[in-house]
Amino acid sequence: MRIVIAAVFSLLASAAHADGCSGILTRSQSDLELTESKQEDVCIIHPSEAAKVMRACRIGQYCTIVGKTKLCKDSGECVEVSHISNVRRGRK
Repeated sequence: MRIVIAAVFSLLASAAHADGCSGILTRSQSDLELTESKQEDVCIIHPSEAAKVMRACRIGQYCTIVGKTKLCKDSGECVEVSHISNVRRGRK
């Protein structure tokens, strides 16, 4: 149990922040994702926000997104960002 809790806090501290995510924009199946250098740090962009992200960023670019984050429903191993208020290329 402690390992799971530590993993969740580690994930939140790295790829996902209290107000958004940053990383390399990729497409996995039908989702857009931001990944940090470690592949386990994944931030999934809510499908309703995909067009907004693609207007500012391209696949393969480092992007920073500001929005509401929550743990993914199916697994606690990722974070989903929705209600995006700002998207920009590059790091913070």
